[in-house]
Amino acid sequence: MRVSAVSLLLAVLLAVLPACGAEPAPKREWTPADHGQPANPDESMIATDRVIPGEDPEARAARALWNAICTSCHGRDGRGMGEKRPPGATIADFTSAAWQASRSDEALALAIGEGRGMMPPFAKQINPQGILAMVRHVRRFAEPPPSAEAAGEPAEAAEPGAGPNPPPTQAP
Repeated sequence: MRVSAVSLLLAVLLAVLPACGAEPAPKREWTPADHGQPANPDESMIATDRVIPGEDPEARAARALWNAICTSCHGRDGRGMGEKRPPGATIADFTSAAWQASRSDEALALAIGEGRGMMPPFAKQINPQGILAMVRHVRRFAEPPPSAEAAGEPAEAAEPGAGPNPPPTQAP
């Protein structure tokens, strides 16, 4: 009995001693893999407020890509308030017309592809066509939600060409 108690104590000490005085594990760099989505998403959190009948397939795909990899930091609504944004990070509000006007499509494509600040690069996960679709998706955040006009109802008088943003251009 005494031998087994001593053996148990020795085994515990051998297991614990290597951890004493050890350097803490190095912190790893934030990567796109950190944007993983839960295996069982909460269905009540899935946005349906901007479902657009007859939506362009590219826009639908860009929205799905946004929901899969961008919402954790940028938020589903593009206001930069995602649940997993890094502590203390200030993330742009894509609904701001002033912010939209201050960035070219090329600058947005570069930030998505190569990363910027704490944002990791996504060029290895998203092809150039997908990056351009994401740029157009980011531009849509400053647009008003679909109106009655889109549903086939007559629009009130508006100036031709009026709107928050010109259509995005393609990056070279």
